[in-house]
Amino acid sequence: MSTIKTTNITHGSNSGTSNLILDSSGNLAVAGYITDSTMPYVMIGINANQSVANATTHDIAWQEITDRSGNFNPTNGRFTAPIAGDYLCNLSVQFTANIDALHTGIQKNGGNLGTNFDPWVNWGDSIRAGHISHVITCAVNDYITFHAFQDTGSAKNLEANRTKATIRFLG
Repeated sequence: MSTIKTTNITHGSNSGTSNLILDSSGNLAVAGYITDSTMPYVMIGINANQSVANATTHDIAWQEITDRSGNFNPTNGRFTAPIAGDYLCNLSVQFTANIDALHTGIQKNGGNLGTNFDPWVNWGDSIRAGHISHVITCAVNDYITFHAFQDTGSAKNLEANRTKATIRFLG
């Protein structure tokens, strides 16, 4: 591992603070955060239609496509933050037919994202799809979940291969 010391460097000494590290595999770390493909990143989707009951918050049952850090649990649909910092979260939902009161939601620790910050977006009536993105600040072990809602009068289906989400650590 190669380390570049950026403070307190004295001639013939290896003292200082490691702010920039290049390991033997060529991975770069800045201020302790690795900036390569091991950074937390998750891509999830559904591979079969899912029924969303009328006027009920639906916890989407996800399949992993990519989980670089191993922090997504498909059993409970939670991504658990391994590093404190900001995470870019994206959710795209699409139903098999137009619905009313399409809502998409991203939640942290099962609730609102912060004061006066509603995690839900209402896309309106007679619509099939919606997309929402948020940058969410997480502490270690905070978790993120994705949800859908519709109020058309009967159960409707989320469409396979069109409902998907991603989470990426920003720093």
